[in-house]
Amino acid sequence: MLPDLRCALSPRPAPPRAASRVASRGLRLATAAVCLAAALSASAQAQRRDDAPPPVAADWSMPLSGIGTLRSDANHDFVPDRVGNEVLVAGRVTAGTGLVRADVSEIYIQDGTGGLRLLLPPRSVPVLTGDSVLVHGTVGFRFGMSEIAGPSLRVISGPSRRPETLAVRNTELPGGRSGPDLEAHEGELVEITGTVIQVDSVAAGRSLFLMAGTQVVQVFTYRMRATQVHFNGITTGDYVRVHGIAAQYDRAAPYNSDYVIYPLADGDVARAGISPRTVRMVAAVVGGFLLIALLWAALLRREVRRRTTALRVSEARYVHLFNAAADLVFVLDIPRGGALTSANTATQRAFSVDPDGRLPAGPLLLAAVADDPAAVERHLAEAARTGGATHVLDLRCTDGRVVPYEIATRRLDTSDGTAHVAVARDVHDRRLYENGLVEAMETAEAARREAEHARAAAEAADRFKGTIFTNLSHELRTPLTAILGY
Repeated sequence: MLPDLRCALSPRPAPPRAASRVASRGLRLATAAVCLAAALSASAQAQRRDDAPPPVAADWSMPLSGIGTLRSDANHDFVPDRVGNEVLVAGRVTAGTGLVRADVSEIYIQDGTGGLRLLLPPRSVPVLTGDSVLVHGTVGFRFGMSEIAGPSLRVISGPSRRPETLAVRNTELPGGRSGPDLEAHEGELVEITGTVIQVDSVAAGRSLFLMAGTQVVQVFTYRMRATQVHFNGITTGDYVRVHGIAAQYDRAAPYNSDYVIYPLADGDVARAGISPRTVRMVAAVVGGFLLIALLWAALLRREVRRRTTALRVSEARYVHLFNAAADLVFVLDIPRGGALTSANTATQRAFSVDPDGRLPAGPLLLAAVADDPAAVERHLAEAARTGGATHVLDLRCTDGRVVPYEIATRRLDTSDGTAHVAVARDVHDRRLYENGLVEAMETAEAARREAEHARAAAEAADRFKGTIFTNLSHELRTPLTAILGY
């Protein structure tokens, strides 16, 4: 009797903490490895002790049955309906004598409908992988798999060809699980992929457990076999691809667990690169970063649109203010001799230039319209040296008038370089006012001086009159004193 493997491989309630879940899962997998190894070892010992049943008389004239039909279960009792029936099947050998195990004559065949395990009689002639065979025998069912025990076998002459490996991909399985559907491909040569979750070495052989989707599949290789299969340094966490025979060791109905893959040659278990789960995780992370980048780009685009709109509004406001200013506003290129590069409407009217400060003959130079070009040069030099200058310059307008302008020039640093913006205000009226004020002050000063002169003259006349009266009094008093004395 084989130990019940479902006790180790069936799901159990998980502890609430992650560390407890990992420890419990590792314990269950270790127990499963020991149980399955014990099962396989016990099965091998049982088959060595008990001779296979003698083959029944072969009836090679029977109609052929498809191997897949031997697994039909119309009454749903989880046991194939044709168990115990004599059948004749034909197929190609996928695992010849000694490739799975050397202590038992166990081979596997398959046709286009399914796979089958054959237990050949002791000391039977070895069968090679790739041979086409005709098999007669009684259908049996053991550990969840259909088989023919003690069969009569004929090798059909013809070229030997190993059947193609069927790649079994992960799919949705009953019970909410996902993984390779090995139940439908038992006894066939298959290929599956999965992540290694445990590697063991037991007395009967070597094994590793794969997590394929949410299903655990064991890969087992017997020590007693024709050629050894090594796992080539594969460790826990590796994503591997496995070629081999799909089998099952499940003793309890409904026989839908405890699947095993028997690799046939060294190299049938190899690393397969990055697992789809890792790829999905990386894709999810990249997708997350891409989503964040897209959101950030959308926010940046929205901010750029907002700032662009604000800049356009600001530029429109600046242009409006620039052109609506009553004073002359223009941009000077001092390295080019004070050439105008932009002019507002007032400047255009004053000097008959276009908005770019150009005359029909070329750019307008500020010194060209100045009554004193040397004063303009000094103004521009001071503005270039200190970043700003303010002077009153006399400029000749298109109508011939020479107008005094108070020009304030300031340096403006932009992304395109350095420019100088000048604002020129007509100070003609202010000059007239200042001149009139000066004249009034001069007139008042002259009147003051005249009044001071008149006051000084009056004071001198008063002093002269006093002197006369003093002298006259003295002259009169002296003879009178003499007369009064006499």
